[in-house]
Order: sequence, then C-alpha cells, then structure tokens
Amino acid sequence: MRTIRCLPARRNQRGNSFIEFALAFLLFLVFVVGVIEFGRGVWTFTTISHAARQGARYAMTRGETNPTTADQVRDVVRNAAVGLDRAQVQVTTAWPAGVQRGKVVQVQVSYPFGLVTGSLLLPQSTIPISASSQMILAN
Repeated sequence: MRTIRCLPARRNQRGNSFIEFALAFLLFLVFVVGVIEFGRGVWTFTTISHAARQGARYAMTRGETNPTTADQVRDVVRNAAVGLDRAQVQVTTAWPAGVQRGKVVQVQVSYPFGLVTGSLLLPQSTIPISASSQMILAN
C-alpha cells in the first residue's frame, strides 16, 4: 500500500491566501484613498464657506458710510481661504438693492477642487466647489 502526501495541497493553500490578501488589501487601499479624498473635499468646502462669510462680513460692516469695492472683498476672501491656491479662488460680490443700510450684500466663492488621484479614477480630475453668503448692511 502506498501513502499519498498532502504537501502540494498546502502549497496551493499558501498561494490562495496570498491572492486573497492581495485582493482584500486592494479594496482596503481604495477605501482609505476614498476617505482621504472625501475628507479633503469637506475641508475645502468648509474653507470656502468660511471665506465667503468673511467677505460678506467685511462688506456688511462698511455699508454706505465707508463703501467697499468688489476688489476689496475679493482680497479679504482670498486671504481667508487659508491652505488653498489664492489665484484659483473666484469671488463674485453683488449689492442687488444698492449700498444702503438694511440692504443685502451677496458674496459667492468658487474653487476648483483637484483630486489627488487625478485622472486615475475620473476623466475630469477637478470638481467645482462653491459657497455663498449674504448679509444685511449694518452701516
């Protein structure tokens, strides 16, 4: 009677576990990169929102007694957008009803959010992020 050895089966199991680990690690890596990209996007939106509020506050406190220009508001917004490329921050300021006390000032800010993964996942590697703020003129 002959004895059959099980060594080849163990070798196959080692290869199978390596492939299972590689697939699981790949999925884990994609998940981690997705979480990082999402976190960066939320941080960028929060920064843009804060910058829009700062610009609206700046215009609100000046009002008609010391009128401000759209260029001054743009500079305030770009200075408040810490950590972002200032040249890519687009600012639109409007006083729809005029620059009198009790009227509204609107500040809209947009920024092209660039993905770290770039064109690996999406053909378009930037996502436009925008925020707006409006306040009533106090002076």
